Amino acid sequence: PTGAPVSPAPTSSPTKNPTTSPTRTPTASPTTSPPTKSPTISPTKTPTKNPTKAPVAEPVTSLVQQLEVISGAGVFDNANSPQSFALDFLRREGYGDAVTEDKRVLERYAALVFYYSTGGESSWFQCFKGHLNCGSRQWLLGSTCNWQFISCNDAGIVTSFAIDFNNGLSGSIPIELSVFNELREFVLVGNRMQGSLPALFTQNESQLRVFRLENSGLDGTIPNGFLNQSPVESLVLSGNQFDGTIPESIYDLTDLQQLYLNENADLTGNVSPSIKKLSNLVELRLSNTQVGGRIPDEIFELSRIEEIDLSNADFRGPISNSFVSLSDSVNRLYLHNNNFVGTVPADFGMLSNLNELTLHENLLSGGVSPTICALNLRILTTSCEEVSCSCCTTCF
Repeated sequence: PTGAPVSPAPTSSPTKNPTTSPTRTPTASPTTSPPTKSPTISPTKTPTKNPTKAPVAEPVTSLVQQLEVISGAGVFDNANSPQSFALDFLRREGYGDAVTEDKRVLERYAALVFYYSTGGESSWFQCFKGHLNCGSRQWLLGSTCNWQFISCNDAGIVTSFAIDFNNGLSGSIPIELSVFNELREFVLVGNRMQGSLPALFTQNESQLRVFRLENSGLDGTIPNGFLNQSPVESLVLSGNQFDGTIPESIYDLTDLQQLYLNENADLTGNVSPSIKKLSNLVELRLSNTQVGGRIPDEIFELSRIEEIDLSNADFRGPISNSFVSLSDSVNRLYLHNNNFVGTVPADFGMLSNLNELTLHENLLSGGVSPTICALNLRILTTSCEEVSCSCCTTCF
């Protein structure tokens, strides 16, 4: 998967002359009598201590201290940590212990920590150091920007970090990747990762537009505020083990065009009415989750939506006639294996762009109207014993 009103000008002159005097005098003069009572008591004591001074951050005077700001204090106490391996690598390359102003050094450190944290020395299938099939693009050779899966801008700053296949990665995503604040694309697909979504993407402002972590073994909840400081257009978290509900902050990602939360079997809750804020949304996938309830009417305000996949979930109630408001956009509508009741809306026949419609394995009755059959859909399914259909491509 792959973006003020002008106030009217002031009038050229006041419409009226200002009034020349107050309209009336005050009704009474101010009182002149003294206060009725003196203060009842005086302060009991003078302060016993001087105010506590706010803590002052210690100045960063060495490279180690600078890296601890990124990785956490004491992280280098363990000589076998990924961070220690990364620091040792930098020192072998000639970096001393002076604070660096070169962002490329910090990004090299972050990439090294990622390599050692995810089994680069032990479990990667391709492009580890010594993997000759990658030639000069194997990791740990030459410039960071030359390493496979990494792309940089002309200044040598990382803008893309993409491993879009199972490369045998293990372990967890390290917080050190937070230094890639000009990253536009982050992709990890089909690996054996562990842990939850890293807080660094929740907390830090970034330039991320594509964020794909699919089929990567991650679990836990999707944190509230996740990616809210990024102009993300494609958010793909499918095929993991996330649980909890869809955080309300997801609907603040107003640049979103693709939202894939499918294949997370323990994801629950409802779709919030706030989904109407995702006015740029083109594809919504919530299949194979426990998300359900009634489809909110606000989903029918998504004028650019082309695909809605709610299959194999827990949606219920009648199928709304309001789907007709999406006639100019929706192309693929997957509603099968839910708990929808009632009949198939004949107004589906007005969805002129519709190409695929799946309705089987629900609690529907009646029949598919001739107006729907007239669309000549490429895919049309129902449970034909409960819903008669003369034009279905498949009956269940």
